[in-house]
Amino acid sequence: MRRFLPPQSRLLPALGGLLLVAASPPYNLYILAWVGLVPLFMMLEKTRGTGFTEGLISGVVFNTGIVYWLAFNSGTYLGVAALTMVLAAAILALAWGTAAWLFIKLRRIIGFQAWFFVPVAWVTWEGWLTHLGELAFPWPLLALTQAGFNQLLQIMEFTGEAGVSFWVAAVNVVLFALLCAGRKPDRIFAAACIPILALIPVVANLHASKYMQQKRDVINVLAVQANVAAHEKWIKGAQFSWEIYDSLMHSAEPGSFKIAVWPETALPIHLMHQSLFANRLTALTDELDAWVVTGASDYHRLKDEYKPLNGAFLSGPSWKNVPSVTWCPSGRGFRFNSLLPHWAN
Repeated sequence: MRRFLPPQSRLLPALGGLLLVAASPPYNLYILAWVGLVPLFMMLEKTRGTGFTEGLISGVVFNTGIVYWLAFNSGTYLGVAALTMVLAAAILALAWGTAAWLFIKLRRIIGFQAWFFVPVAWVTWEGWLTHLGELAFPWPLLALTQAGFNQLLQIMEFTGEAGVSFWVAAVNVVLFALLCAGRKPDRIFAAACIPILALIPVVANLHASKYMQQKRDVINVLAVQANVAAHEKWIKGAQFSWEIYDSLMHSAEPGSFKIAVWPETALPIHLMHQSLFANRLTALTDELDAWVVTGASDYHRLKDEYKPLNGAFLSGPSWKNVPSVTWCPSGRGFRFNSLLPHWAN
C-alpha cells in the first residue's frame, strides 16, 4: 500500500494548496493564505529536481478547490461540465508547475535572494494568466484569498487586485525567509519587511475611513438574489425566474432604493432580443421609479457568426436620451445596454 501513497515531500505542496482553498470564499479563512505558499516554498528550496512536480501538485489542489463549480455548470451535459473542470484545473496547474520550474532555474543562478523577487514575479504571472483569451481565469488569484480581509482590500483603490496578490506573496516570502534563510543578512532583510507589510492594511484602511466620515449624498442600492438552483432556472424557463425577481422587487419598501442589482443571468434569456421581457423590465422600473442592473445572456453577430456574450443590462425609468454602449470588438466581452421603455419599438 505504501508505494501507492505520495511521498511525504509531496504532501507539503498539497497542504499548501488546501490552505489557500480554505482562505478563499466561501470559507474566507484569509489568515491561512499568509502561510499557504510556505510549504511549497520549502519543498522548492530543498528539491534536487526541476521543481515542476511540486508546483504541479500545489496547483492541482488549489485550482481544483477554486474552479470545482465548473463541474456543475448549467446548460450542458454533466460529463461535459466535469471534463471542462478537469481540463481547466489541469491547465492552471500546469502553469503553476511551469512557474516553479522557471523559478528553480533562477534560484540556482542567483541564490537565495531569488526568493525576494517572487512577489513581483507572482503578480506578473497572474497578469499573464488573466490575459489568455478564452483560457483566461480571473478566479484562482491570490487576491481572492483576502476577500474577508477588508482592511487590506482598500489598497485596490490604488493597485487593483495585483496589489493584494503582491502583499500575500510577500508575506509568504518573508515568513519563509525567516524560517529557511541560511544567511543572516537575508533574515534581517525579511524581518525588516514585517513592519512595512503590517502597516500597509492599516494605512489603507485609515485612508478609506475618511470617505466614511465625509457627508455625501447617499443612494440606496437593493441587492436581489433568488434562491434558485443554477440548473433549475434553465429548465423552468424565463417566466419562472421573472415571477421570482418581480416578487422580490415588490417585497421591498416602495421608494427605499434607487438602484437594484440582479445577479448574473438572472433571466435565462437573450434579453435584448426578446422584447416581451425587455418591456416587462422597463415597465417594472417605471412602476418602482428605480434602475435595475441585471445579467443576461446575449450574442453579437460578427460577419456570418453569432458570438455568445455574458451580458449586463441597465434598465431605468422613462428617461430620454440615455446612451446605449456596446463593446464587442471581436465577438468577446460584454454589453452594457440601456433598455428604454419603448425599446422594442
